[in-house]
Amino acid sequence: MGAGMKRMLAGWLVLLAMNCMGAGDMRAFTDQQGRALEARLLAFDPLSGTVKVQLVNGTLKQAPITIFSGEDQAFIREWYLSTVMLSEKNLVVGIEKKVVASDRYHGDLEGWQSHYPGMDYDDIAYAIHLENRNRDTLCRIKVEYRIYHRREYKLKEVESEYRSNGSISGWYGISTKKLRDEESVLTTDGSYDVAEIEWKGCSDIVTSSIRLREGVEAKGEDVAATIGQKRTSKLRQVDEEAIGIIVHLSVPLPSGGVATKLYAYPKDLAEKMEHPWRPDPR
Repeated sequence: MGAGMKRMLAGWLVLLAMNCMGAGDMRAFTDQQGRALEARLLAFDPLSGTVKVQLVNGTLKQAPITIFSGEDQAFIREWYLSTVMLSEKNLVVGIEKKVVASDRYHGDLEGWQSHYPGMDYDDIAYAIHLENRNRDTLCRIKVEYRIYHRREYKLKEVESEYRSNGSISGWYGISTKKLRDEESVLTTDGSYDVAEIEWKGCSDIVTSSIRLREGVEAKGEDVAATIGQKRTSKLRQVDEEAIGIIVHLSVPLPSGGVATKLYAYPKDLAEKMEHPWRPDPR
């Protein structure tokens, strides 16, 4: 062992012998000889095996992980996996909304519906980009998501009569009654398993798509087209829009626990919407 390492170890063992009063987020570490030290864990470099801690008095110290007890070494590695590997510095996550398909139905409806404007359809999906900037390979990443979209109906009831206007015959509205509008938020859930992402590697996921509609739907009784025939139709002005997506990442830990990270697009969506990954207030 080199002189520099001996001095580091000697200094660390002196610190272990100190009687420190701990704060709430401090941990009581022990060395291989069972001597105790309260400190806050700040960083761990898995390549060099160096641990960085902050003492109760604010002093920063570094030491090799090998001087810690076996239990503390396991804790340090677990802490590293759970709080550092999925940090924004090591795992970069990007989310982008995409229109994957579009359909337009205007003026091509048959029969009595032909004078209604029809419906526009947009199929929306989200592209999730994972980039590993950590030195270790990330394995067994579970990607779960929930997509939110809003649906609004503006409802009308139209009483129509089949009339003849010269050479043109068809249904003409003779009275319109506004009904109560309806609005709701719908969700679509999905998940993917990513086997591994090597250092500097990427994984790209496209979620399942949701169909958004905008336009007018008409529903009426199926009656014969006879002059003077009346019927009641329901008109629904449909307006749907994508609100966003919440993405939940989880990676299993050696102890059997799970490291998790939550992302949202837009960023404040997780605070506004109900989702299954919200911490239990208890």
